[in-house]
Amino acid sequence: MSLASFLPESLFAFFLVFCRVGAVFMVMPTIGETFINPQFRLAFALLVAGLLTPVLANGLPPLPADLGRLFLLVGGEILIGVFVGGLVRLIMTGLQVAGTVIAMQTSLSTGQMFDPTQGTQSTILANLLTMVGLAVIFASDLHLALIAATGDTYRLFPVGVMPLTGDLAQAATATAAGSFKMAVQFAAPLTVFSLIFYLGLGAVNRLMPQLQVFFIAQPFQIGISIIVLAATLGAVYSWFQGYFADALAALGFR
Repeated sequence: MSLASFLPESLFAFFLVFCRVGAVFMVMPTIGETFINPQFRLAFALLVAGLLTPVLANGLPPLPADLGRLFLLVGGEILIGVFVGGLVRLIMTGLQVAGTVIAMQTSLSTGQMFDPTQGTQSTILANLLTMVGLAVIFASDLHLALIAATGDTYRLFPVGVMPLTGDLAQAATATAAGSFKMAVQFAAPLTVFSLIFYLGLGAVNRLMPQLQVFFIAQPFQIGISIIVLAATLGAVYSWFQGYFADALAALGFR
């Protein structure tokens, strides 16, 4: 008995689209965050898959004749979805790295709390920068670009065609490098301040060896660092908004 008797062609097309869309939404930031209700994410993935299926139906392969080919086709769609969602998640990881770097430079790295976006313990500043970054994405409607990018994956990765592993590795490497560069640029104002501050403390320590300058200066360092961060946060997130959109465009998503 053929698979067509158990799985109608129209239902197979919807299931195939849902495999990729569901995998993307499972990993992608904003929609795929662990603190978002799983039932909502599932319902949203089903809705988007239902909207995309009629548009993509003509370009989808027919139902395979055996289970082996079906599993390969479904597995490939899930892997592509996880890869695409992981690339976008990698862009957001730069905020986590920037927050960790800033926390280490401002003596705030000892304050740890659970990060719902990463599922691990991280510094308070890293959590703050990541959550504000998510808020900026929603406020600037970039989450709509993420949803549109899900449909663009079918233009970049046709169903049933295995993408070249070299291209995938190159895209992952470029995204990781750009995310790390963004983290360094994000933390640059605090890096410059910390360098100047510690140079000044070193000079004072040479002039007054008996004075415990690092112990006395720590409250001033934390206070001034918070002021510098607050003063630069608006400009930095305005730049991050453009960077996020450019990073999606660089990956081929319109």
